[in-house]
Amino acid sequence: MERTGRCRTLLGRLTALLLLAGAAAVADDPSAVTLVDVDFAATDLACPANGQTVYCLEPRSGAVAAVDPHTPAKRRIVIGPAPADGPRPLAIACIDTNTLAAVCWGGDTWSIRTWRLRPDAPVEFSTPLQETAMGAGGASAGSPHLLVGPSRDWLLVAGLPAPLPPLVRGAIAGARVGKVADRSCPPVPDDRQVVAIAANRLDETVLFSAQGDRPARLSFHDLAGRTLLDLDAALPAIRDADGSAADGTLWVIGGDGSPERPEGLWRLDAAMDGGRQVVRPVCVARLAAPQAVACVSHTAVVVAHGAGGRTLVRFDLVPRKPAATATAPGATP
Repeated sequence: MERTGRCRTLLGRLTALLLLAGAAAVADDPSAVTLVDVDFAATDLACPANGQTVYCLEPRSGAVAAVDPHTPAKRRIVIGPAPADGPRPLAIACIDTNTLAAVCWGGDTWSIRTWRLRPDAPVEFSTPLQETAMGAGGASAGSPHLLVGPSRDWLLVAGLPAPLPPLVRGAIAGARVGKVADRSCPPVPDDRQVVAIAANRLDETVLFSAQGDRPARLSFHDLAGRTLLDLDAALPAIRDADGSAADGTLWVIGGDGSPERPEGLWRLDAAMDGGRQVVRPVCVARLAAPQAVACVSHTAVVVAHGAGGRTLVRFDLVPRKPAATATAPGATP
């Protein structure tokens, strides 16, 4: 009875959180500010808790650039290019304002590397602060995801190829990452693939998993990996997600290009349908080939889109009445 009551309490908290996300004061027609265009590509983004910097992973060189989301001219390389014959970074996340982590792949070997960033010059890719091995698996890199929890006590890696587990977790102590393993990770059904991960304000994992081309499932999990809530996300082709630490809003990029589900930036609202909790996706901006999303604050979201993620756009979300979706500069109409 005590366990049942505790589970109901957790479900109530999560339901309230989803409802809060649905009631968040955001616009469906945000203003769009282009930060980077044409000369830079980004396949993953990371933002520290203070929202003062957006880190962009450049896929061709493996370098990481820092962009001021409010002053586009302030842009610099913080991690130098990866050697052509060695491991390459595929996903990034912030441990703190000065420490960046990356999932790296070389041959069939996977690892997590961390770097202490410098304010005056880039650090070398080949001299990380730490390297943590995750094992060998897969003949191709795939599309891994890296998440650092809001408490900065743990990180989660998703999307590793077999025979590695689909999810692995590691503890963080200061700037150090402990051994990673699948212990306490959320369960992933054999017929599903993890397509995006995020975290909520309760330091719980928000998991998006999909079966083929079907719309993804959205599930919440506690630090022990137990499933607290599992819903149909009602959106196909989700490829990245982030949660606002300020108001709990969940943002994703996805869509299959159909008139009903165009590619772009989506907000996941909570709704009730026949007395049941459901997810209602809202297209906030139509975008060409969206690659990655990062929340800067509860009123600003940054998205990399276009060919190879060459266009980096900040969406400023101002409270107003619902209106038609916006089209960013360079996006599809």
